[in-house]
Amino acid sequence: MKRWVTLTCPEEAVAQLAGACAIPKAAARVLTVRGIVDPEEARRFLAPRLRELADPFALPGMDAAVEVVRKGLRDGKRFVVFGDYDVDGVTATALLTEFLRRLGAHVAPFLPDRVEEGYGLGRTALDRCCQILDPEIIISVDCGTNSVEAVEAARARGIVMVITDHHEPAARVAPADALINPHLAPGGGERVFPAGVGIAFKLAHGVLKDRRRRGEAAENDPDLREYMDLVALGTLCDMVPLRGENRIMSRFGLNVLRSAARPGLRALMDVSGCSPGSLDGYAVVFRLGPRINAAGRLGDAQRALDLLLEEDELRARDLAAELDQANRQRQSVELKIYREARAALDAEMTGEEEVVVAASKGWHPGVIGIVASRLVAHYGRPAVVIALDEEGIGRGSARSVEGFDIVAALEACGRLLIKYGGHEMAAGLEIAADEIDGFRNCLEGIARDVLAGRERMPLLEVDAWLSADDIDWDLMKVIEAMRPFGVGNRAPNWGMRGVRVAGRPRVVGREHLTMDILAGGYSWRAIGFRMADREVPDGELDIVFSLSESHYGGGRSIEFVLKDIRAASLD
Repeated sequence: MKRWVTLTCPEEAVAQLAGACAIPKAAARVLTVRGIVDPEEARRFLAPRLRELADPFALPGMDAAVEVVRKGLRDGKRFVVFGDYDVDGVTATALLTEFLRRLGAHVAPFLPDRVEEGYGLGRTALDRCCQILDPEIIISVDCGTNSVEAVEAARARGIVMVITDHHEPAARVAPADALINPHLAPGGGERVFPAGVGIAFKLAHGVLKDRRRRGEAAENDPDLREYMDLVALGTLCDMVPLRGENRIMSRFGLNVLRSAARPGLRALMDVSGCSPGSLDGYAVVFRLGPRINAAGRLGDAQRALDLLLEEDELRARDLAAELDQANRQRQSVELKIYREARAALDAEMTGEEEVVVAASKGWHPGVIGIVASRLVAHYGRPAVVIALDEEGIGRGSARSVEGFDIVAALEACGRLLIKYGGHEMAAGLEIAADEIDGFRNCLEGIARDVLAGRERMPLLEVDAWLSADDIDWDLMKVIEAMRPFGVGNRAPNWGMRGVRVAGRPRVVGREHLTMDILAGGYSWRAIGFRMADREVPDGELDIVFSLSESHYGGGRSIEFVLKDIRAASLD
């Protein structure tokens, strides 16, 4: 059961927006509660355009980075694109590698080993990269802002260093020849930054714009639109807010993804059971993304990178099958660790804790981030999961809840950590085993101050209450224009009061509940994912749901995706 909260906004503003944009009032209400009240802003949101992307040279460090690339191409230097092993890092690495190759560069990609070398541009990974590839220019993607030691070591070798990243800077940033990170730009208020792959795309855009400005552009220069499938894949899977440029890039990138022009992604869609033509953000995040991530979590992320760059159909199918098998293995390992963490926490918790911290030897560090996310969902608290090695060093993943900046909390406990870094909602850390108890206490103290009195019952925001007559294809058209949905742009939650269920609810696929909803002389099929154990009250119901277009049974219909149900109330 969830606590329902109806979002409020001025009804006059809803009516004005609906009239100005010729959209249903229900859709206008969704835009208004999200702060979109100006008709022109609504137009840009519902019909974004690629030309609305900002000038890449607005990013700090872009001029210097483009100049390094220009001279490196001119002088035939050996480039290495140094990435990371998650979807964002792998897609960014593939994008810049392919882009530079198209420009005639001598370029090789490099990804660190998650287990042996850890996250990002570390000294151990850098040494291996130099030994194998002997680079003259290294361009990092999705990492490197805080890699002071590694960048100093690389420059001491005579390597030119370009950092492209989107992670929070520490007090001291890496002394690179060029550092592109939107966090370093001046400005205040709410700012929405691209994922790592978005920053890599910006660098490619800057290089092409500079070539045109200098009169050096060639007829066979790359078309940036060809890389937007990679941008959408990395952006959606990295869970950055889908507003501003992220929305534009992911929206147009999804269209490129649906064309399935890249053999590797076409093969991955096939093993994932995705239909390219109807691919949406959910399928990208929960079907394609986990298979790409699985390679880096349990083994060699190079396999995922190879898939994205592969041009041979048969080889792409083999690689996609490997990633699918790795994902199955990842699911098994993840479930085992989750159950062990739950058992340990349930045995220790008093119910008064504001955070949960679980640690053990033998846990695979590649999946602890997913386990931490599942613990947040179960306990409604920030969670840290730590995998200890035989030397007593733990690698941890932290996931948070709204209103609790996990990186700021780690910084406050920094004296107990070997290193840490990440985002407001997700972070990584290293810690000695004998510091874990002190770290747990430190984190708990901070959380008690920040989260005191917070309601732990999951909150369900209702954008608008509908009548049966409100639900039609005009509304569905606007909902479609609001896609892709994700962080910062969730699918609208609709409420309806006093509905009835025709017949009896039915369990499908073991975990899901389906039923036929009746209201106002209409009938809709409804499905509640993972709601098979819910009791459906007799009589009239109030429901909260999202709307989806269904092709169940070969037809075309509007389907309810249930979020919660309860007996009808009088309020």
